[in-house]
Amino acid sequence: MIEAYFESYEKTIQTFPPIQSYSLYKKIYNVKQGFIRGMILFDDNARLGNCPKTFIPLI
Repeated sequence: MIEAYFESYEKTIQTFPPIQSYSLYKKIYNVKQGFIRGMILFDDNARLGNCPKTFIPLI
């Protein structure tokens, strides 16, 4: 589930104009409650990701 979630982030990048660099930040935020958090940081410090209050539960 986690890898599929972050794969959707990486596919989203393909819709943007050419980007020279980006990093994909992956973190299991709360293992006990089953939440994840992710963010893509682009070379100009723009961000694409979920905010701390909109986690997606693991199944």
